[in-house]
Amino acid sequence: MDRAMHLMRCLSFFLARWNMSFVCEHIPGVDNGAADALLRDSLSMFQSLIPEAAREPTPIRPAPMPGRRDYGLDEGGLDSDVQKYYMMGLAESTQKLYACGTRKYLKVCSAAKLTPVPASEDTLCHFAATLATEGLCHCTIKSYMAGIRHWHISDGRGDPFAVGLHRLHYVMRGVKRAEGIAGVAKHERRPITPDLLLKIKSVWDPKADDTDVVMLWAACCLAYFGFMRVGELTVPNDEAYEASTHLSWGDIFVDNPSAPTCMEVRLKASKTDPFRHGISLFIGKVPSQLCPVSAMLAYLTARGNDEGPLFRYLDSRLLTRQRLVATVREALEEAGVNPCHYSGHSFRIGAATTAAARGLEDSTVRTLGCWKSLAYRAAGNLYCQTMLGTLTCTHVFC
Repeated sequence: MDRAMHLMRCLSFFLARWNMSFVCEHIPGVDNGAADALLRDSLSMFQSLIPEAAREPTPIRPAPMPGRRDYGLDEGGLDSDVQKYYMMGLAESTQKLYACGTRKYLKVCSAAKLTPVPASEDTLCHFAATLATEGLCHCTIKSYMAGIRHWHISDGRGDPFAVGLHRLHYVMRGVKRAEGIAGVAKHERRPITPDLLLKIKSVWDPKADDTDVVMLWAACCLAYFGFMRVGELTVPNDEAYEASTHLSWGDIFVDNPSAPTCMEVRLKASKTDPFRHGISLFIGKVPSQLCPVSAMLAYLTARGNDEGPLFRYLDSRLLTRQRLVATVREALEEAGVNPCHYSGHSFRIGAATTAAARGLEDSTVRTLGCWKSLAYRAAGNLYCQTMLGTLTCTHVFC
């Protein structure tokens, strides 16, 4: 049934694409005996009407489903193995991003009456210009282009970017320059600095007895002092928690239960650890209001020592990126700060900025944030200024 519906959807798509229509006409069985015999599973009647037909059914390989390439290795389940490892080659978040870009590409091609496959340079230039006109930034357009490339390769059509697409290169450069000229302030992400953390804390202090507030403050301190990506300490949604991947109660350790000076956070998976070897973050105690160790211990005391996700609300909801960012923005707005330029990544940017302002070497900042590229320099150089607080976080790789 799934394959039949797939064929019907493809048929409907091409009919809409080329402005065609079709009608069904009933042919009486008496005028279509062979087809009627097959429909009624009467092989003897069919063979009497078509004597030259083969006596046994001819086996055929099933057609691949959409988004899946047939490698011709169906014997012994080899094809499914290839497909499994092929899909594991991309992170789930990357697969979703590429799928979003591919859907947008097909929609743009349909609206402009362009042939989407194989993707020509003219089509790709039109796609890039359309997205830029709609307000998408250069980085997003570039990711969507990577999605189109992956879609073509997955479908066995080769790499449309293998040849030099010089006009597309200049179009993409133009999009980037246009962003610089316009300022594109809406995409600017600013750092959450120690000053801002203190403002957030001042808003939450009157609610210090609320376990949810204690949990949110511990998450903010961990994100900042751990140089962490918000996705490393949150879950995608309430049903997506996996003990083998996400941060759990048992992933937090201290060096001395009675007088802790250092906290270990065990990350089982991260963006720069695709093979999930695990990374330990060692975060030291800070003699100030912004102490991540004190914040975490206060939360763990209120939370209890039952297993499960580390950060969760009293009503059993889990801490997601959207909930954390929304709550932090509300606190910033209440503190008199425009929250529109702050996101989950602002904690990480803020940590890098503080480290640069305190005179840490680039190589040290890169290690602290587990950066593989030099992207951290943009955040540090753009917002480097004199800040309060002391950074005492060290990463040890296991």
